[in-house]
Amino acid sequence: MSKLGHAHGWHLPYPSRTLRIGPLNGMPFRIDTESIAGGLHIVLSGPGSVEDRAAALAAALEWLPQSGPKRILVDFRDGWSIPAPFEASNRHAANLARHYQVLGGARIAYVSKPENREPSPVEQLAAARGYFYQRFTDYKAAVRWLG
Repeated sequence: MSKLGHAHGWHLPYPSRTLRIGPLNGMPFRIDTESIAGGLHIVLSGPGSVEDRAAALAAALEWLPQSGPKRILVDFRDGWSIPAPFEASNRHAANLARHYQVLGGARIAYVSKPENREPSPVEQLAAARGYFYQRFTDYKAAVRWLG
C-alpha cells in the first residue's frame, strides 16, 4: 500500500498501480502509474482551483518512484484552471518549485488543448522560481519528450 493509503486510512480493494480519485471539490483527477514508463500520468478534468491542483500534486508525489528517472505527464486536455487571487497562485507556485527541487530535475510535461496552451499564472510564477516543464498540445509528442 502506498504512503497515501496509510496517511488517509484506506486502501484499494484490489492490487493496482492506478489510483483513481475524484471528484475533488468539483475537479476529478486520476493518477496512473502504468501508462508512462517510470513515471506518472496525472489526468485533471473539469474546472480546477489552485487548491484542487495542490491536492492532486500532493497525491501524485506519493506515487512517484523513489529512485531512477522521474517523469510526470500532467494532462489538462479535459480540464481548465479557475482564476485565483495572486496570493493563492503565488503560494501554489512556490510549492511546485519546492517539490521540483526535491524531485531532483524530474521531466514534467503539460498537455492541454490548443486554445489553452498559454501558461497559467501559477506556471509562470513557478517557472520564475526554477520549476521547469515543457508544454504540449499533442499528447504523443509529450510522451515522446518524456522519453
